[in-house]
Amino acid sequence: MAALKQQLTAMFPDLSQDVLEAVMQQHKGNEAATIDALLALNNTTGGKNESLLDLIKKVERMVDGRTNARQLAGKFGLDVMSVAWEDNGRFKGSCWGPCISDMTLNVLDHALPLVRHPNFEDLTWDVPMEKIPLVVGNEIKGGQLYTVTLKEYLENFRLYLHNPQSWKGSKTSLYAAERDSHALMSSQACFLPVPKGSDATFNVSIFNYQSYSGHPAVLAIVATSQGTSAQVVQDGSQKLYFNKSGEKASFIGQRLSDNRKERGVATEGEMTKEEKQQNMIMVIQVPLKQAQRPTYFMPPMYACASAAPMCEKQCMNSSDAYACLEEEDADVEDAIVKVGEAEGPFDEVAGIAIERDPQFPVRVTLQFYKSTANGVADEEAMRTIAAQIESSRKFADNIGSLVVGGRTDRPTEHSVPSPAALPIFVPAWWSTFWLTYGRTLPQLNEEQAKTLAFGRGGAAKWGQSTMQGSQHEVLATLRGHAQAALPEWNVLG
Repeated sequence: MAALKQQLTAMFPDLSQDVLEAVMQQHKGNEAATIDALLALNNTTGGKNESLLDLIKKVERMVDGRTNARQLAGKFGLDVMSVAWEDNGRFKGSCWGPCISDMTLNVLDHALPLVRHPNFEDLTWDVPMEKIPLVVGNEIKGGQLYTVTLKEYLENFRLYLHNPQSWKGSKTSLYAAERDSHALMSSQACFLPVPKGSDATFNVSIFNYQSYSGHPAVLAIVATSQGTSAQVVQDGSQKLYFNKSGEKASFIGQRLSDNRKERGVATEGEMTKEEKQQNMIMVIQVPLKQAQRPTYFMPPMYACASAAPMCEKQCMNSSDAYACLEEEDADVEDAIVKVGEAEGPFDEVAGIAIERDPQFPVRVTLQFYKSTANGVADEEAMRTIAAQIESSRKFADNIGSLVVGGRTDRPTEHSVPSPAALPIFVPAWWSTFWLTYGRTLPQLNEEQAKTLAFGRGGAAKWGQSTMQGSQHEVLATLRGHAQAALPEWNVLG
């Protein structure tokens, strides 16, 4: 592998080591397949001499306040982000909690845009577990696919493993009868960089702040129309895979129109029921007991977020010429999710004796997939996304935030008491920044602004930077949460 990597570095000097390693791993060190994949990265797309990496960078920019995507999403109460806070248990009024996870969408280790309700408020709803269907059978070679409920899946979890012995011990269930009448649910739209006639290999990744090696705090279940796959989340940013009869496989996103051409059907028209099912992925996090729960809540500090595994990737400097971006027409199309080739053994429970932690609810994140060739969305695209998120609540018994406001009677409230105080670390330049810009943010007090700017992800993103290098992004973040109403100006009485 080392010799191959050295050869590839010489062949593709413009590609980063991270990209080379990711493609090598995807193709299990197969020299011919790896070279073909890397050549594809440098091929032109759309006749504009644009590589896939260039396209990825354009799509990544959707999360920046200097593009229109966030403003358009805001019209529908949504936001665009590269890191979604998909938590099983968060403290009231805080970005921290005893069971919290950052979720990203990754293509070649780049975090792509997600559209959902703002992270801090975390609008969620409660859905009875009997109304959440899962397709199983993919874990067995030659197995026939059939449907069970999430309740049935958790009650008989060992039955749905390719290797039941990967779960150490004799337990068979992860269902908590006293807790699991409902699952905590949220929805989001995910943008993939997919030019016409092409596709994109991707993974969803989870970073759970409480998990560490050998002691997972959550079990992640990925459910699609083609099957359901479960794996423990241990340390670092962990990619989630499809269980292809005991082998792991990444996911592939394809434009709906290209998929229809392949099938020989009309390329225009609304998605059919089957296409809607193939447009979605459901990511489920099941809380697990830990012998010794870590007491930290802060991620490690990094000079820039691109060095952090799950923090927002916004390492953009003055050379990022936003002013030179050409105006392009909106390009957003629904995507069909397929399963890629096998990449190696699927670890499932990794030989760990896991046990359900009933202090927290099961969290379900429903994802709708979109394809774009330029990262440009219009108001109609955001309206459609808002409607999809709205439609995903049809089985909801309760809708609201478990973070802002007081205690609710929802069955998905976690049962861990809040500590007296949680640390927020701010950079030395904050005082000067607040004196300069605080008066432009009348809807926020200073403590709220600190939490939003330097809470989860923010501390890593700006904690060691300069004010000059960070003020634009900090202001964009704070202003996104401070939509002040226009004052009355009743000139005519």
